[in-house]
Amino acid sequence: MRVCAIIVTYKPDQVKLGRLLGAIQDQVDKIEIIDNTDANVGLAAALNKGIASAILGSFSHVLLMDQDSLPGDGMVAALLADEIAAQRSGKRVGAIGPALIDTRSGRPYPFVRYGFPRNQWITSSEMVECDFVITSGSLISLASLQEIGPMNAALFIDSVDIEWCFRAKSKGFSIFGSANATMGHEIGDSLIKVPGFGRKQILVHGPVRLYYIMRNRILLYWMPHVTPKWVAQDLLRIPFKFIIFALLVPGRWDNVRHMARGIWHGLIGRSGPHS
Repeated sequence: MRVCAIIVTYKPDQVKLGRLLGAIQDQVDKIEIIDNTDANVGLAAALNKGIASAILGSFSHVLLMDQDSLPGDGMVAALLADEIAAQRSGKRVGAIGPALIDTRSGRPYPFVRYGFPRNQWITSSEMVECDFVITSGSLISLASLQEIGPMNAALFIDSVDIEWCFRAKSKGFSIFGSANATMGHEIGDSLIKVPGFGRKQILVHGPVRLYYIMRNRILLYWMPHVTPKWVAQDLLRIPFKFIIFALLVPGRWDNVRHMARGIWHGLIGRSGPHS
């Protein structure tokens, strides 16, 4: 098996990028960097460009990576081993991802199974079947990609991984999380404490990212491969998130303006880059 790591960058922190390259270079057969800094085509389109290069290079797998991630020792080998184990149990593996640890707080992130009214959070010491793994750290075979299809470039950045995982599951593939593989990762721009949440910190995204979050979630609601129970629970999440970022997170007016525009564009079916 030959693995090509695809790293998408956008105005990267050079120190963090250097750490990522140092951590991954001995774990994969090739590193492909797609830089979105000068002409931002979006995360999905950049990943698709890297995937196309991996296909031409006759690799068996791609490892999708963000610039803010830090793979643990032996992460790729552990993902490959667990993929083989899942296949031997009769599963068709769409993607398998590592256990995530927030590099700012040290907080581990559980794997997710979607439910209503709340998701099920799974903490495990081994491989588990779940509904979703984030883009960064995802190991995907090119054979699976050929059947499931590329990333949805119309979404541009947010919810690309959610949509692809739903599509994979609709075609009979399973998604796995591997606690045998670990990766440091930063989700969101920062973590802050807000009034009324005690010592709990919430993930903060900038206004433009909030636009994509709101818009793309609504775009997903209309897709036939997206499950109704996820739509139902996410519909409860949107007003909650709107209120939090409108009232409690700095930059309130910009937050409201971008979230409202994202909701409107989602309702009228507009996709592509934010203008």
